[in-house]
Amino acid sequence: MVREKVAVSTRTLQWKCVESRIDSKRLFYGRFILSPLIKGQADTIGIAMRRALLGEIEGTCITRVKSEKASHEYSTIGGIQESVHEILMNLKEIVLRSNLYESCDASICIKGPRHVTAQDIILPPHVQIVDNTQHIAWLTEPIDFFYWIKNREKSRIFQQSGPSL
Repeated sequence: MVREKVAVSTRTLQWKCVESRIDSKRLFYGRFILSPLIKGQADTIGIAMRRALLGEIEGTCITRVKSEKASHEYSTIGGIQESVHEILMNLKEIVLRSNLYESCDASICIKGPRHVTAQDIILPPHVQIVDNTQHIAWLTEPIDFFYWIKNREKSRIFQQSGPSL
């Protein structure tokens, strides 16, 4: 058995932000340096940090959506360009902000034809939408578009499942 000499770095530990920017209202970017590390440590530390940070993010998100016109998640509704599934995914991407720790109800009640965006969501006063221009659906005919929405306040958002119908 051959013993290899273990190299110990005398360099000081370095942890700093090398780049930080805001790309849009919903997208923040940051790049950091952590050194010195030996081979394999970067992946181990990176994965553990990502899991720990994502697991602790608290936020307000849409957790349940209900529509009387939709029989199931993969159905389509006449007069709406998107399928129900696409509408649910668009609602899931909406970023909400709130200071309270309780669930609340919201709704969308629109008459077409028109473009439905996040600003059309009727929310309680303590909940704000970060980007009001987010697309939800295109109504191509004069139909009623009504969705009941349940928001979960201040929960760990990466431990929840997506919105359900």
